[in-house]
Amino acid sequence: MSINILLGLLSLLMIIDYIVTYIEIHIFYIATEMNPLMDNFMNKPFLEGFFLRILIVLFFVTLFKSIEKYRDKKYFKKILIIPLSIQLIPLSMHIKILFLYGFSRL
Repeated sequence: MSINILLGLLSLLMIIDYIVTYIEIHIFYIATEMNPLMDNFMNKPFLEGFFLRILIVLFFVTLFKSIEKYRDKKYFKKILIIPLSIQLIPLSMHIKILFLYGFSRL
């Protein structure tokens, strides 16, 4: 798998995490944001928070792409698996909560 695909997947997961969390907090009222850094994003209107989340994603992609030039690509792919795995943990929990509690309210 290429580095660009891993970065694209990581970016997509970060954006999906924002959307799912926002739905849980503001539409279904079944969750709260536990990350104090992200709590401010969740208190903003959706489009404003979404735009800011995309800026964060672009920052991390730019950071990883700038580091990629100076590292062996084989090891760099292994390093990218770490934030990708970390992002899967809260996203899977959010999706589980959404299916268990959120959709039952429709």
